[in-house]
Amino acid sequence: MILLLSFLFNIDYEQPITSYEIAHQLFLQEDFQNAAKYFKAMVAKYSGSEFEDEIRFRLAECYFNLNDYKNAKKNFEIIFRKKGGSYLKPECLYAVGLIDILQGNFKEAGEALQQLLKNPAYRQEARANFVLGVLYYFQGSYEEAKEKLAGIDLLEAKFYYGKSLSRLGFPLMAIGVFKEILDEAPNTPIAVLAEFSRAEALFFNGDFDGAKIKFRDFTLKYPQSPLIDYAHYFLATSLIHSANYAAASEYLIPLTRHQDNLLAAHSNYFLGVCKMNLGDSSKTVSSFQRVRANYPNTQIASYANLQLTNAFLTFADTMQALVSAAQLATMFASGALSSVGEYLTGMIYFQRGDYYDAAETFKSLIQYYPNSSLREPAAAILLYSLNN
Repeated sequence: MILLLSFLFNIDYEQPITSYEIAHQLFLQEDFQNAAKYFKAMVAKYSGSEFEDEIRFRLAECYFNLNDYKNAKKNFEIIFRKKGGSYLKPECLYAVGLIDILQGNFKEAGEALQQLLKNPAYRQEARANFVLGVLYYFQGSYEEAKEKLAGIDLLEAKFYYGKSLSRLGFPLMAIGVFKEILDEAPNTPIAVLAEFSRAEALFFNGDFDGAKIKFRDFTLKYPQSPLIDYAHYFLATSLIHSANYAAASEYLIPLTRHQDNLLAAHSNYFLGVCKMNLGDSSKTVSSFQRVRANYPNTQIASYANLQLTNAFLTFADTMQALVSAAQLATMFASGALSSVGEYLTGMIYFQRGDYYDAAETFKSLIQYYPNSSLREPAAAILLYSLNN
């Protein structure tokens, strides 16, 4: 390869068509790293010439395929922002919109795509509708995504069409779409994604027994896949729904220190759930405390705080339970979880037989949290406490 590159870089650049063809062959062979080096040299050589845009476009495509979205977007935008017309400008706008979606810049992606659709040639273009459908999907507008993606023959469009159906509560239809992809493109990266998404569709629609089988099959079939840890997580949580806490723990333990913080946080949380159901008090508490301490900005941390109090109650450590409940009251003074700390404090007093303090706590909740969904159960236990 070094000898080849040495040869390539010594080619006479006065023959742009020949030079471009050699670089293009590298691109077609998916040798994007070396193709990018070659196209970059050509951009410098032919800057300002009639060949620059075509060469720069290929350079941007190389960066895109290397997941170097920053440099890909920069080069696409150089072409797009040039004065004068170019047949590549709409293609650059399309590419920029796709990059913005991949980077989670949904507002910018929407602006780019709306601008693209002003071009009459792209309004009914399958790729434009595909990218718009994907944008809707990532924005959570699954019905709109389904409408845009329906009938598009691109494998990627079928994939997100299936994902949209799954999110809309049509798992069997989604599985049918994923099966089409598997039949049409076996042993490809998108087939692996389709296989994973088929299991995921069952999980998100409540068929945990089916999901358990499909995720186990995935782990056996694709042990080297980048999705393998996520498959283990979903397999573990499916096992929890079957009350198989010991087996679930085995899958979760290696994930508790995963580099993906969200996966690690959820794995620690569900490991705590497993350990609580297995009666292991110390590991239950440490799992929930780890979520609270290490991943405080995740939504699951709120639930870990609630479960920590529940764990202390489960293992009859009422003093620690009261401390934990008081912390909850401080942490969630407003919002959806406000009044939870007070409610749990009242329940701890009630379970201890301290009916006076229980009644006072429930009265305080009713007085200071008029919009709490816990007012009715608090009122019921208040009456029970007063009766006792």
